Amino acid sequence: MSVSAEPQIAVPGIFPDAQGRAVPGLPVSLTRFVGRAEEVALVRELLAGTRLLTLTGPGGSGKTRLALEVARGAAVAEGREVWWVELAGLSDGAHVAQAVATALRIAEEPGRAPEDRLADVVGDRPGLLVLDNCEHVVDACARLADRLLRACPRLQLAATSREALGVTGETAWLVPPLSLPPDAASLTAASLEGSEAVELFVERARAVVPTFGLTDANAAAVARICRRLDGVPLAIELAAARVKVLAPAQIVERLDDCFAVLVHRGRTALPRHQTIRATIDWSYELLSPPERLLLQRLSVFAGGFTLEAAEAVCPGDGIEEWEVLDLLAALVERSLVVMRERGETARYQLLEVVRQYAAGCMAETGAEAADAVARRHARFFAELAEAAGPRLYVLEAPELLDVVRAEHDNLRGALEWSLRRGVDAELALRLSGGLWPFWLHRGHWSEGVRWMDEVLAAAGPPCVEARAARAILGAGALGCAIGDLQRSRERLEEAERLWRALADPRALALNLSVLAQLHVHLGDNEVALLRARESVATARQSGDPYVLSFTLSTALGFVHAFRGEAAQGDGYCGEGQEIALREGYQWGVLFASFSRAMIAWMGGDLDGADVHATACVRAMHRLDNPWFVPRALIVPAAVALHRGELPRAARLLGAAETQCATIGARLMGVEQPLFDGLLASVREALGEDGFARAWAEGAALGEAASLAEAEG
Repeated sequence: MSVSAEPQIAVPGIFPDAQGRAVPGLPVSLTRFVGRAEEVALVRELLAGTRLLTLTGPGGSGKTRLALEVARGAAVAEGREVWWVELAGLSDGAHVAQAVATALRIAEEPGRAPEDRLADVVGDRPGLLVLDNCEHVVDACARLADRLLRACPRLQLAATSREALGVTGETAWLVPPLSLPPDAASLTAASLEGSEAVELFVERARAVVPTFGLTDANAAAVARICRRLDGVPLAIELAAARVKVLAPAQIVERLDDCFAVLVHRGRTALPRHQTIRATIDWSYELLSPPERLLLQRLSVFAGGFTLEAAEAVCPGDGIEEWEVLDLLAALVERSLVVMRERGETARYQLLEVVRQYAAGCMAETGAEAADAVARRHARFFAELAEAAGPRLYVLEAPELLDVVRAEHDNLRGALEWSLRRGVDAELALRLSGGLWPFWLHRGHWSEGVRWMDEVLAAAGPPCVEARAARAILGAGALGCAIGDLQRSRERLEEAERLWRALADPRALALNLSVLAQLHVHLGDNEVALLRARESVATARQSGDPYVLSFTLSTALGFVHAFRGEAAQGDGYCGEGQEIALREGYQWGVLFASFSRAMIAWMGGDLDGADVHATACVRAMHRLDNPWFVPRALIVPAAVALHRGELPRAARLLGAAETQCATIGARLMGVEQPLFDGLLASVREALGEDGFARAWAEGAALGEAASLAEAEG
């Protein structure tokens, strides 16, 4: 939750609270305070345990409004004396103490320093002194705070600043952004309830267009605005002001250049609150030259970055590698970079408005400097993709899915630069050749095919190199997923030729396993069996237990299943499962369980199908693969149908189809006719009305709920 960072009008001696009571010494706010109940409670709790509390955060994050609400509460609810001092207008830290003395109505005394007069007048009085906007005079504020806290034992200080004051005993708290709406493919007005970012946008939009309302038609656009602006209150307020001339969907279209959109010409607003650019200018001008340079280079990252990535990409021509950590820490302290823990690793991110600002500054340094940073960025992520890709296809290291998912936007950006700006086909091959297993397992099939087509077109005729073979294999595998079988066959056979020339048995075994599945989808089971047998034999030759387990279950077992040879298929899957259990290969256990469930169902063994399907579903609770979840629901649906549990069968099918649609994926080849036949049987048995009700119930289930339904 958050508050807006709107301009405050300082009117000494009067501030109407919610009950209309005046609060001496606080400025007047002309708009409603939105949300922040949790933050207000937490700040009050923090203030109860410290004598100096500094609210930090980037420009426009709502520090002032939050501090004002807490100060108002201290004055009204606790009856405390509160003094508010606005420092934004000062240009010299030497005037800080005098500004505070003026706010407390302490007359000048010739020959005495204002900080001494302050200490004498406040003395032992209990009270709360709030210093607002300290960042540009932070050293002077720190000295004054230290002096007053030592001299005035019952005084408390609160400060708002883009960085902490650095005084002994200080508690610094980063003001979080507004709570955001859900990130979902389909949104309604009701689904956005509870998001304070949306609440703020709607309220401020109504200030300029009183008839504006949140509807199902504009809900997705409003949610995208709030998410794109990272929940920064000032940015959202400026965007909301644009509804006077633009519909929300049009605002979204223009946010790639947010500085042209986020402008408000209010005559009484402080200059730095009239445009989002001005508020970032305010922070940027306080940075040292190396800090500015690092901020510019960090703009190349999309979706966040690690320290390792920053140290690899940002050094050179003005920044040494050993300097990156200290410079990054300074940017975090100044609230221009946000740090969040992800597992055991710190991850950093620039808010979108800051990233666009820094990218603009980077562009001003010249194309050569910007391209040098982009090339280092692309090379770093190409190395990550190459290291992850071979282990991702069989999911021997499923934790790499999380690593790649965290860097997906960076990997996309690197591909974009390699193909369309740097025209570096080698880098594009390295990136796509490592990325395609992630696209396959996460259901990004159409996107993956588009990238692979572009990469292979840029690369030209294939050469006998692993990077080319990996990319062609990936294009073929992704093509199978979207049903482009003939083209996929051509690519997979080309990749097979390259792997044979490269004498790489591990990669060849995987290539042959995809070809075996492809021939099943093409209806050529004899060729499929030959490919599957060679795939397993080559996997044994490679000595890789993960590849062997994978090919036994997904190639040889799969082919025998669709040849109607249940005993042989189950035997090979059982061997694959034993290897997986011995190696601790969780995904191998799941692949084998799924294949054995399909084999048992297709062979008429419903009890066996139920046992293996249950094992598969239970494994899915521990693993993360949104595309595999709907596939894991098919056999439990078939078992439910044959046992007369018709509504449950319809719910499972509804959940499977909806979840495929949510991620933009679908069932593969021969699985789709099986699903369609099962669907027709359930629909006929239930009748249209009963089927529609149960289907809708299933469509509303999420992943976890649908897996629980599958377990019965």
